Amino acid sequence: MTPSSDLIVVGAGIVGLAHAVEAVARGLSVTVVERDERAVGASVRNFGHGCVTAQTGEALAFGERARGTWLRMGRAAGFSAVETGTVVVARAAEELAALEELADERGADDVVLLDAAAVGGRVPVTGALGGAFLPRDIRVDPRAAAPAIAAWLARQPGVTFHWATPVLGVDEGVVRTGRGELRADRVVVCTGHDLDRLLPEVAEEAGLQRCVLQMLQVRAPGLRIDPAVLTGSSMLRYPALSRTAGARALRGRWADER
Repeated sequence: MTPSSDLIVVGAGIVGLAHAVEAVARGLSVTVVERDERAVGASVRNFGHGCVTAQTGEALAFGERARGTWLRMGRAAGFSAVETGTVVVARAAEELAALEELADERGADDVVLLDAAAVGGRVPVTGALGGAFLPRDIRVDPRAAAPAIAAWLARQPGVTFHWATPVLGVDEGVVRTGRGELRADRVVVCTGHDLDRLLPEVAEEAGLQRCVLQMLQVRAPGLRIDPAVLTGSSMLRYPALSRTAGARALRGRWADER
């Protein structure tokens, strides 16, 4: 098995699929190799929040660009990618201060401050002092997105998928698989945290560390919440909020109390 293409993508998770989508847009032929029968890792276990506004710097620029790609691919491939925005709930004075600081920095087009009544009108929460609405954020159905994008790609001229095909090694322009060698002008490796299994020296040089983030899905019949929802702990996670004076004060108080 030695077909030739412009690009080989190792891994059919959302990062690998994104490279394939971009390659198709540039008129390249693409071969995608995936060890499983479908995407089964973080790409389908994530909660699908396109959290654009709470990023900073290079991540914010990438997020803005990715936002448009998600919406375009949702229409093209037929999965849910919706401009729902995000409601950030503030239950403490420090949290409200963080949101006010972000609103001053970004402006009303990106951050709309809400009073307690307005927060309650958008999401079913209690105890809010106020909050903010981030209209640029989106929501995606991750379990539908990856297979839909893969199916869309498979319909494009010059795109080939090899599912259930383990990759044994990667060299310049060559990918060795359990079914034989594949060759291309370029290779991108998008194996996520398993990079250390395929290219351990690269992972060591990059300082790759494995971590665990647990997701919990809760079914609430009859309850529908359209926007994403962030609360105080999120303000310590996302850089646009975590760097504010309000978030620093919140972190300090929580360290004392907890």
